[in-house]
Amino acid sequence: MKFDVTTSGYFYSDIESMGRLSILGFKFKKHQQYGWEIVSPEEGIVVEINTLEDLMKFVSEHGEIILGEDFIEIYNDYRE
Repeated sequence: MKFDVTTSGYFYSDIESMGRLSILGFKFKKHQQYGWEIVSPEEGIVVEINTLEDLMKFVSEHGEIILGEDFIEIYNDYRE
């Protein structure tokens, strides 16, 4: 099953977090005030997860998530 991937956070200064997100295809651009701003490609980020083991591996690599019917949000910042 394919899932669109987003993040709760918009700005990053932690190189390790940026590296994990870069593996998925996220890009970053320098922000004048807040370090680095995340930039999603126009086509978005999509991952394929078919088993519970795949999902648990994703969580172990990227941290807590919010899971919807067709999306995964990496819960890495405050969210209302």
